[in-house]
Parts: sequence; C-alpha cells; structure tokens
Amino acid sequence: MSKPKLEVHTLRFGDAPWLTECAETLTRWCNTHGYELIVWGNDPKLKTPKLIQKKMLDFFVKGDSAHMLYVDADVFVHPDAPAFPAPDGFTFATDRWHQRHNDEFREWATKNYGENPKYAEWDYSNAGVWATYKESARVFLNTMRRTRFIEHFQEQHWFNVCVIESGIAVTPLHSAWNRYYRELEPSYFLHLWGEEKMDALALCKRLGITDQVPSPKLIHSVMAPEPESSEKIVELEFIQNCGLGNQMFEWATAYSISRTLNAAFRWTWRPSSLREFELGVFGFGESPLRDEPLIMSKLGQGNRRLVDIAKKRITEHTDAVCRIACPFQDEQCFIDHADDIEQMFDLPEVQLDRPEGTTPVGVQVRRGDYLKHSKLNVTTPDYFTNAMRWISERVEKPHFFVVSDDAAWCQSFFGYRDDVTVMPPQTSAEGIQTLASCHHAIISNSTFGWWGAWLGERRYKGYVVTPEVWHHGGTSYGQWEPIPKRWNRVSIKPYRKQAVVAPSVIVAPKVMNPDKRAIVYPWKANAERWHELRYSLRSIDKFFQDRDCPIYIMGTAKPSWLIEGGRVKYIGAYTYAEALTKGVALAEQVLWMNDDITLLRDTTWEDCEKTLYLKDVPADFLTRPVPVGNTWREGVVRMLGILAKEGITDQKVFSTHTPYVFRRVLALEILRKYGAWEKFPMELAYFHHHHANLTLLTNERATGVPFREAQFLNYADRTLTESLKRAVMELLPETPRWEMLLNYAR
Repeated sequence: MSKPKLEVHTLRFGDAPWLTECAETLTRWCNTHGYELIVWGNDPKLKTPKLIQKKMLDFFVKGDSAHMLYVDADVFVHPDAPAFPAPDGFTFATDRWHQRHNDEFREWATKNYGENPKYAEWDYSNAGVWATYKESARVFLNTMRRTRFIEHFQEQHWFNVCVIESGIAVTPLHSAWNRYYRELEPSYFLHLWGEEKMDALALCKRLGITDQVPSPKLIHSVMAPEPESSEKIVELEFIQNCGLGNQMFEWATAYSISRTLNAAFRWTWRPSSLREFELGVFGFGESPLRDEPLIMSKLGQGNRRLVDIAKKRITEHTDAVCRIACPFQDEQCFIDHADDIEQMFDLPEVQLDRPEGTTPVGVQVRRGDYLKHSKLNVTTPDYFTNAMRWISERVEKPHFFVVSDDAAWCQSFFGYRDDVTVMPPQTSAEGIQTLASCHHAIISNSTFGWWGAWLGERRYKGYVVTPEVWHHGGTSYGQWEPIPKRWNRVSIKPYRKQAVVAPSVIVAPKVMNPDKRAIVYPWKANAERWHELRYSLRSIDKFFQDRDCPIYIMGTAKPSWLIEGGRVKYIGAYTYAEALTKGVALAEQVLWMNDDITLLRDTTWEDCEKTLYLKDVPADFLTRPVPVGNTWREGVVRMLGILAKEGITDQKVFSTHTPYVFRRVLALEILRKYGAWEKFPMELAYFHHHHANLTLLTNERATGVPFREAQFLNYADRTLTESLKRAVMELLPETPRWEMLLNYAR
C-alpha cells in the first residue's frame, strides 16, 4: 500500500451545531482526495486544548506521510475545493485581520522571550490553518518543546514565536485557501472564528458565499470592512439599466457609506437587456441578484441628503444585510472617501496623438438618447463653441479630443478645425479613460462625462467646463445638479460677451464678524484610538496663555463628553476639506491644532507663530515612487509639484502635526488659488508663500516619553504606548469646564 501524500489533522470536542456542519465538509473533502483524516479530542491535562498540536506533529514525524495539514474545527470546506498544494517547507495562513495584532504581538514576544529582530519583521499569522513537510516539522517540533509556553490569545502568540524561533522557511497561504468569513469573499477554507459561529455560517450561506468558487484573479464582488467593525453589510442594488457613469456614482457612494459605518460592502446587479455591468474594468465583479428586501429605494435626483437617510436606515435596521438602491449623483455623496474612489477608479493614462507643444482638452458630446429627452437635451452647438472659446482664453495652445456616441455628427461639426481630433467609437471605459487623460475637460450634462472630467481634474488639477444648467425644469428632477461649485458653467446660448457664467471655487462661507483669534481642531471621530482630543484640549486649558479665545471642533461627530455653551464649540464638518475651508475663516488668526498634539508647557501665540519646519525637501523627492494607498503622501507630492512649476524650488518639509497659525486673509487666498482636496497639505501651500520667523525644528517637539524640555508632544498610533498614556494623564489630571465627568481613564 502506497503511503498517503497528505495527512490532515483536526481537533474536535463538544456538540455545537456548527461543529457538525464543518466536520462533515472536512471529512467529505478528505475522502474526495484520498487524504487520511486524524481527529483528536480534548486533553484536559493540557493548559489549552490546542497544545495537542505538539502530539499531532510528533505523530506525523514518526509516520510515513510526506506532508501534514492542520485545520481548525471551525473551518467550512468548500464542496469543490481542489487538492491542497503540497507545502515545500512550512505554510501559514495570514490575513489583515490577524495582522492588526502585529504591534501588540511584537511587544509581548520581546517582553516574554527577549529581543529578536525577526519579531519586528513578522506578520502575525493565524494558527488555525497551517501545513508542513517532514523536515520542517521536525525542526518546528523541537522548537515547540524547548520554548516555554505562555498563554496569550489562546496558544496563537506562542505558536507564532515558535515559528519565528525555529528559523524554518515560511510561505504565506494564498487567501483563496483561508479567509475569515467577515471578508465575505469565497474561499476553499471559510474560517468562522468568533463567538457566534452558527450565525456566521448562516449569513455566508444566505449570501451565497459557501457556493461561490474562489477566483485566483483580483476580481472583487465585496469590499471587506476593517477589523473591529460593525456586523452590518451594506448591499448596493444598482438602479436597473444604468450606464457606466451612474454605476460609478452608485458604487462610489455605497462604498463611502460602508466605510463611514465601518461595515462590509457588497453589490448586486439585476440582469438588463439595455446595459451591461461595466465596472469590471476596475476589477469589480458582477454579483448576481439575491432575494434581499430593499430598506431604501429612490429614483430620479440624487444628493447628499439621500446619503444621510441611507446611513440612518442602515444604522437602525435590525438585520445584518442592508440593501439600498439610489442614484446618488453628486460628488458630496462620496466626498468623505474621494481619495479612495480616485485610486479605485484609476485607469492608465492614454498617450494621445497631438501636435507638439499643445495641451490636451477632452470634449464629451452626449447625443443619442438625449436628443429626444425633454429635460436632458440641454447642450447645443453654441455651448460647445462657447466652451472651447472659454478654454482657449485660459489655456495655451489647447488641442481638443472629442469623445462622443455620435462621432459622425462631431466630425461634421468640428471637422473643419485643425485643433480638434474626433476620437473613433470607443467603449464606455475607453471614453472615460480618454477624458481622464486630458488636462482640462468640456462635458455634456452626462454622468459619463462627469466621471471622465472628475478623474482628469484629480490627476492634472485643470479646468472643467459644464453647461450652465444640468437639465431643463421639472418636478422629477427638482433642483438636483451634480456640478461642483469649483467647475465653470458656460452658456448654451449663442455667444455674447456676457455669455460666460463666472466660475466659482471652493472657498469658506463668509463670516460676518470673525473672531480676532481662535483655536480650531479638525477631528475625525472614528479615527480616535484613545482620548486624544480630550487631553489635547486639557493641555490648551492648562498651558495656552490666551484664556479667552474660542475653541472650535470641526468634526464628523460631536464628542460625547463635550458640554456646549462655553468656550469650546462644535461645528459639523463631514470632510477635512470642509473643516479646513470653514475653519480658517472663523477668526483673523487661527491656531490650527490636531488631536494628537499636546502642549507640554506655557505657550503663547508668539510661540506658535514661529514657522517650524522639519528639513529641506530632498532634491530627488518628486522622482521617488509614492507608496501605494498613501493618499496623504500623494497629496504632498502633488502640492510640491505644483509649487515647483511655479518656480518655488527652495522647498521645506512642514509637519501637519505642529501647532501652526494661519491668517484668515492669506489662508483664503491659498484656498482660492489651489482649491482644497481631501488630503490637501495646507501647511505646504501656505508657508511656501507666507512664512515668518522660519525655524528648523529641534527640541520643540517630543514624540514620546520622556518629554524633556519640549514645547509640545506629537504622537502617532504606533507610539501611543501605555507609558505615554500614563504620562499624559499625570500631566493633565484637571477636568476643564467644558468636559463632562466620566470614568474613562483607559
């Protein structure tokens, strides 16, 4: 009899219903592939049940199988799971849900087992699924025997230490073979760890996850939530027959809602004879419609008000799955996560064939079904003539690339011009890609053109021109129009000198009687990890010498401990851009603070008016690759690039997390000049134009304990240790007048 290629070990005890279901799937899979399944029971002599893994390894090492696989009892095996890939060494399941333990694990391991540089490089892994071959098993088993067991997170911390200390080669297990059920993506091994395993399994079955075959391609049908998230699932049902532009609006907004609520996000597409699901170009898969009730359904206009309604209904809904179907056609619907959306909808730049020295300008002409639509037949030939004239007055040597669903008409209308190229018929995705590759844009009243212009504007910060009205009047459309205020409206009527409607930009609202001085905190409530804002405000109360100036919290939620009516006031601000544009207008001088800044000694306005900088910007900084997903770094690179083009080459690194003073008039001048995007580095733009008493940062700032003679403390999540918390609490024990007395010490 030939020796088995792989033996499978598992640990089972108890009679929970989930255990029976999972056990049946593992047994069936082993039988299908001829694997020997060895089931171990609970040994009451062991400190924790899973220490029996040492006996499993010993059994394997002494036996004649070539490979061993361990599978937790709470793993549901897909009915079509293939043969397990034989490990060449040691294979370990890792995922972002477990990697959230990285910092805590590294501190724990160092404390209990001593210094090891490999701890700092290790990605914490799930000891619930792992595999090995003979030689690695021997080395690993010997390491387990000589490594003192310390229980933490059951046996998993110790297990990770043993893997590191053994020195064996470790290969991460592909996620198609092991996923946590809350990722809501199919997997051959669906892991149900947590308290309510039966509910988790029922939810996965209800959503069809247990029946879907995992794909090796990066095609998503779900966006998993962050760890420590809510149990809600935001499920978007696309409005039937919507095109690519509307699909992008609906997807972007539902994604933003899910991230705001820290919930999982799924989407579902109702089959259509008129339209196709077109988001596949961005790596998003088409998910079939399932029988879930809609908790919100809306047709027609879409605006931010619908987002607020949707969030309220999702929060109040008692079921886990919250399905919504709404148009959401407005930038404000997803502005909270605009940087994420830009990255997810990114398409490679098209190299457009244009005369040397010219600037590409995209022109989107929507005709087709609009020509017979009483409300949407807005754009006229005069509009495009006016818009191209408007661009030509502001852009040097423009060359217009026309994207249209009626290329023949465009050729007849624009063909006589040598500064126009009419693009051949393109798919929707190709058309948006062309528009997004142009430095400026002229669009019709179309969500398709809107997205091409928006993506191009994010990339090049150019002009966007739109018709002066988005639709003709009518009750079904109301006052809805998705034109951002910074875009430029142009008349659809024959050209006259007054034909151009004055452009507008993002600026703060007028303040009739701004304060002379004020302190302003932008605050994202769900990003707080401790009591950062509370203690920062305590430091203002104790150390800032101006005891009378008002303090404003520009936040996404009112702090639960804030007593209103006194010196500290709360103003709602959904985004950082909104907090910035409103906040700098609140006083003639604004001390711009952050919740991770804590004053450490007596501080005056004069102290904060020093323009502190960290260092000079390296000469090659703009040529360095930007880390993927680092939207703040992308914003810094974008701003420094703009400044360099303006001739400002002596560039400094100004830190966001430094108490800086902005003057209202100068700050609004900067915002009018550059606009304000979500990760806008105000300090870079402001102080490269307006700085006084420029000073290299030396000992003014502390980043941890001891504080020494520092003026202020600035810390990051990774440096917010227990010792630092204690030091801050000991420094600032007094409760200010604006703070409710609560038991919150940790």
